[in-house]
Amino acid sequence: MSSARESRTFQRACAPLLVMALAAGGAQPEPVRALDKPEGLSAEGAQDRYLTALETWVASGELGSLTRTGAEIADLLAEVRPRPGTRRELFKLQNQVVEGAIEECGDDCLLPLWALYQDVGFHLARRGTNAARVHAMEIAIRIEKAYLGPLPRRRGAQHRQKAARLLARQGLLLRHLQEYPSARRYLNRAVSLDDELQVALRSLGALQEKLADYGAAEATLSRLLELQPEDAEARLRWALCRYRSGAEEGVLATLEDLSTAQLPEHLGWVAVVALHQRVALLMEAGRSQEALAQVRAGWRRFPGDPGLAVQEAFLQPPPAPGGRAVAVTAVAAGAPSGPGSRGVYNAWPEEGLEELRVRVAEDLEATLPSLRQLLASKRSAMGAR
Repeated sequence: MSSARESRTFQRACAPLLVMALAAGGAQPEPVRALDKPEGLSAEGAQDRYLTALETWVASGELGSLTRTGAEIADLLAEVRPRPGTRRELFKLQNQVVEGAIEECGDDCLLPLWALYQDVGFHLARRGTNAARVHAMEIAIRIEKAYLGPLPRRRGAQHRQKAARLLARQGLLLRHLQEYPSARRYLNRAVSLDDELQVALRSLGALQEKLADYGAAEATLSRLLELQPEDAEARLRWALCRYRSGAEEGVLATLEDLSTAQLPEHLGWVAVVALHQRVALLMEAGRSQEALAQVRAGWRRFPGDPGLAVQEAFLQPPPAPGGRAVAVTAVAAGAPSGPGSRGVYNAWPEEGLEELRVRVAEDLEATLPSLRQLLASKRSAMGAR
């Protein structure tokens, strides 16, 4: 019984197909074929695009072109991702270029390739192409190890300084991706190779502070202040990290000095934040009258500052229940748009970034002729196949 029922069900299901076949004049239906996939990029085409991107960059010799080349190679790696054979051949060529740089050119070829694969990894991370990014980062690490050798401290000072600048550059790229632990690791390594690289010290100190590692941030900023004793931003960050790490000595004195100092216009926010923090510490210590006096003195120097207005609202006795909340709400409603002084403090420091870019460009410029010769040999080998 069950077999008969299944047979009738099968016949009913096939009926529409039979009708279609009869409507077509009784012709037998064609066998079902898989959809044809587009050919896509061949292995030779991918390798050619890779070498062309490198050759174009080397011919220009510009750091800005390096960034564009990194993006082009990242696009290429993302494009070949669904084609295992093409991807395998492209990875093979990349490895050949890197091995050639290590074995044939030495340090002269390694620096530009190191910087390039930092950018490739950065762009792949933004695209979310993780497998290709892992390969790019492995290449960057292999170049880094070959450039530094097993005993980096035994390399010459100039050699270490160039490596430190690229390690700092990698740390800043990772920071931009919000990969903070990895960024801190690279910035730490940069400082370990060159403890006078101020952009690395400044960036590392700010990152340690954001990660609430206040003791480490205080130590990093102390080293920066040994190199730049009058650096107002570094002094402010040092004072706040010192206080947050549990030490108080020197904190109020530093904040007082910064809040009353005549700083350049672009550092005016330092004085404002220093005054806010000084008032907050006085309030915390129960010295309300002294704190209120500082706020009123600050009004004369920074009229209309919303932070001082909020602090004054908290320091003055509220005229009626809820009066303090009303005052704070009114101040917030009238606050100017924009990040304000506290927003500038919370942003990543930018001082030294342009200098780092220029120095890296100078480091790479002198090495491009050797890389040009290596690429020419790889192009010839590819044409001979």
